[in-house]
Amino acid sequence: MDEGATLVSRYMGRRRSQDGISEMRMGEDCEDHEQEITFEEDEDDEDDDYELEEDFDDEDIGEGSNGVAQGRKFRSKSWREFEPIHVDGEVTNGECKHCGAVISAKRGNGTSGLRNHLKRCKARATVVGALDQMNATLMTPDGVSRLWKWDPDVARKMLVRMVVLHEFPLSIVEYDGFRKFVSSLNPSFHMITRKALKNDILKAFDEQKKSLKELFGASKSRVSLTMDLWTSNQTIGYMVITAHFINDCWKLEKRIIKFNALETPHTGVSMFNMVLKCIRELNLEDKIFAITLDNASNNGRMVQMLREYLVSKNMLLGEGILLHQKCAAHILNLVCQAGIEYLDPILTNIRKSVKFIRVTATRKEKFAEIVTQKGITCERSPCLDVPTRWNSTFTMITVALRYRRAFDALERQDPQYSYAPSASEWEEAKAVCKLLGVFFEATKVISGSKYPTANLYFQQMWQAKEALDNEASREDSPFPAMIVPMQKKLEKYWKLSWLALSIPVILDPRFKFTYLKFRYPRVFGNSAATKLTRVKEIFKKLFEEYAKSNLAENAQTQQGVDDMDMESNDPLSDWDHHLSTEMSSTSVGSSELDAYWLKPPIARTDNFDILDWWKANSGEYPILASMARDALAIPASTVASESAFSTKRSYI
Repeated sequence: MDEGATLVSRYMGRRRSQDGISEMRMGEDCEDHEQEITFEEDEDDEDDDYELEEDFDDEDIGEGSNGVAQGRKFRSKSWREFEPIHVDGEVTNGECKHCGAVISAKRGNGTSGLRNHLKRCKARATVVGALDQMNATLMTPDGVSRLWKWDPDVARKMLVRMVVLHEFPLSIVEYDGFRKFVSSLNPSFHMITRKALKNDILKAFDEQKKSLKELFGASKSRVSLTMDLWTSNQTIGYMVITAHFINDCWKLEKRIIKFNALETPHTGVSMFNMVLKCIRELNLEDKIFAITLDNASNNGRMVQMLREYLVSKNMLLGEGILLHQKCAAHILNLVCQAGIEYLDPILTNIRKSVKFIRVTATRKEKFAEIVTQKGITCERSPCLDVPTRWNSTFTMITVALRYRRAFDALERQDPQYSYAPSASEWEEAKAVCKLLGVFFEATKVISGSKYPTANLYFQQMWQAKEALDNEASREDSPFPAMIVPMQKKLEKYWKLSWLALSIPVILDPRFKFTYLKFRYPRVFGNSAATKLTRVKEIFKKLFEEYAKSNLAENAQTQQGVDDMDMESNDPLSDWDHHLSTEMSSTSVGSSELDAYWLKPPIARTDNFDILDWWKANSGEYPILASMARDALAIPASTVASESAFSTKRSYI
């Protein structure tokens, strides 16, 4: 079996790929290596009982295959398994791909020698037998055999995918255990070197980059970006840029378009240069709609430079008023961090209680016994929080409340346990959990990556603001000092982002402009009317730009027909065409916007899919549908970008 595997490997090492690039030939000679033999037979006089692995017609042999060499076209199927040897531009011999034997194949001598050699070639018989055995034993999970064809190119691509996806070292292809494992699965696979693997990965990267350019070039929608920065354990700064868009089938998609180290310091200028280089490489300069970032000063400087650059080239709609989107998850984190420090007196005993039961195995076992006695069922065990992550504090409180009866019983049974929270502390913790739960759920909703979040942004922030206002209005609130700094932080955010939050809401048929008219007075008070007017103006301006863009596309499509209709001797024919276009723009645009604006919001349902709705109504609202496809692709949070980067699964 080992000898057969060696022969199969040698065979695969000598095969040429279809693009004409030769694989490295093995240097050893086969034990059955034959001397040069000359047969005096007609070239196409084949035996009836001779069969190859696959039959193919003469017409299937084109340029770049083994069937063409130095201008000579081989009609015999035998050349499928021989390498032609040229002397002075003429084919004189053929080298067997299986054992390396050289057989005479001069013009006029025929190819019977090649065919006869293949019949008795032991190396070929081993290869064919191995492949036939694999084909015969290949079954589906249901026990039904299916057709299968061995393709070494596909195997190499899967090897590249495995190494990239799981971050294996390139040297894995040189591990003896890995080589033997692959050989046991398929002895026909010729294992490559790590240098060849590196080249394959770089080739795959270039192919992916090319496919991205083609994807964005064919897409009719604009692209919104998310960007995140962090420093690794090796103190190397990394930046990831993810593109989010809605495809022509109205499905939300995202692609990592940049994954690169960023030189320090991480200034706005250096970040701008990298972002600009990235969008230029993919021809996205005229397709950028928005970019979602954390609330940092260098991010603000970068977006300002990007807006100035794109506006100067007339590549942004609405002069980039919606370009800068602040990450909602980061804002909610800042709001909660502003008040979390005031919770330490309330949470001290809960935190110490969790530490107490986790410090030794004996205490863990004792606590587990009490939990069983009390009949408490919870998927999670009591956990400690991380001071810099407010959501971990929320999780710690939530889980601890589930084990309240167990902690009370532990106090009675273990005299060393002196950290049991009092009844009032448990109630205060419950109130804290209720308040932070609003922010926790809001973070989950706006961090989704499989559904649009831009239209949900406003509502989730409103709920967080309302929760703070309600708690502040309570006279018996257990933590009034905590609420004030959280309200100030959220108010600061509202002033910076209210306009960007509002536009996608109008494009949600369940809310439209009516929802803003309902909420704004409670958010902005006396200035609500002014801000509503501002939102309406911006929305109409964006609509007009989309209307002109759509008409320009239609005009370009029909330009050839229109030019044929115009009289070449009429100097004002272009003026007539301009007037008809303007009138069409005014009537169609106004009627479409009025029809959408004046209709009341549709009823809310649990299974409502906003993308399906716009897909079904794109014929009635073509311009607004284009707006919706771009605006609804804006990510409310950069969390989706982080998860995509950490797994890198959108690469391959």
